[in-house]
Amino acid sequence: MKYFLSLSLALCSMLAIECVAYAKPQVATNSPIYVVDINRVLQDSVAGKAARNDLQDEAKEIQVRLQKEQTNLEALRKKLAKQSTLLSSDALEEKAEKFREKEKELARKVRDQKEVMDRESAKRIARIVKDVDVVIESLAKEKNYPIVLERDPQVVVYVDKTFDLTQDVIDALDERNTSL
Repeated sequence: MKYFLSLSLALCSMLAIECVAYAKPQVATNSPIYVVDINRVLQDSVAGKAARNDLQDEAKEIQVRLQKEQTNLEALRKKLAKQSTLLSSDALEEKAEKFREKEKELARKVRDQKEVMDRESAKRIARIVKDVDVVIESLAKEKNYPIVLERDPQVVVYVDKTFDLTQDVIDALDERNTSL
C-alpha cells in the first residue's frame, strides 16, 4: 500500500512538473507597445528639416566650386586639342599627362567631398537621434509607456495609430529645440 501511494505521488509530481513546464507565460494585456518612426521624425521635425537644408546648402556650394574646376578642366581639354597639331609629340605628351593628373585630382576632390558630406550628414543625424532618444524616454516616463520601439517595417508590420507616438515625438522635439 505504501509502495502504491509513493508511486502515485511520484507520478502526480511528474505530471505537475510537466504541466508547469508547458504552461504558457501570461502576457500582460494592459502593457501596450508603442512605436516611433524615426525616419519621419528626421524628415518632419524642425531639427531634421534644418539639418537637411544646411546640408543641401553646403552641397550646393561644393557643387559650384567643383563645377568651376570642371569647366576649367574642359577649357584646358579644348586648348590642348587645338594645340595638338602645333606641339611636338613630347610636349603634347607632357601636357596630356598634366591634364590627366588634373582630371584625377578633380575626381579625388569629388570623392573626398562626398565622403565629407556623408560624414557630416551622419553626424547631424546622430545628434538629432540622440535628442529624439531623450524626448522618447521623457515621454515614456511621463505617460508610463512600458515599451517604445522604432517603427521598422522589417519588425513592425502593423500598428494602430493610437500606439504610434511619432507625431508626439516630433512635437516634443520641436518644442524642446525652440526652448533651447
